[in-house]
Amino acid sequence: MDHVIVARRVPPTRYAQSAGAKIAYQVSGEGSCDLVFVSGLVSHLDLQWQQLSYRRFVTALEHACRVIRFDKRGTGLSDPTDALPDMDERVVALAAQGHTNAEIADRLFLSRYTVETHLKHVFAKLGLRSRAELAAVAVSAPTTPPDT
Repeated sequence: MDHVIVARRVPPTRYAQSAGAKIAYQVSGEGSCDLVFVSGLVSHLDLQWQQLSYRRFVTALEHACRVIRFDKRGTGLSDPTDALPDMDERVVALAAQGHTNAEIADRLFLSRYTVETHLKHVFAKLGLRSRAELAAVAVSAPTTPPDT
């Protein structure tokens, strides 16, 4: 039996603060677990919801989970940004905050080996020998927060 998906209203958009920027998010469904759905490079919560195939996909997820979707910084309904940090800047910022390579790898969806390689290159470029030196350099330099 085919399930008919009726047109539903767009879930209400809410905003969370992240390093001085408002990040747009929507919550839908009432499943027993929370699922944070991360879109690709660019998203727009309201426009995505207008696509029937996307809405069907999210509706299917809602049967099992409460679905939390968001627009990344600088996209969709979230606050604009002049520039996003590149991968090296994110890896460096997290390392300077005291995160281990394993924690950085998990957070950025990278392998631990990739994080180690990036950090080795950063240490070599900056002439650093320790994470303490990296933290000192990071504190003195203006950076973009890594949680975008």
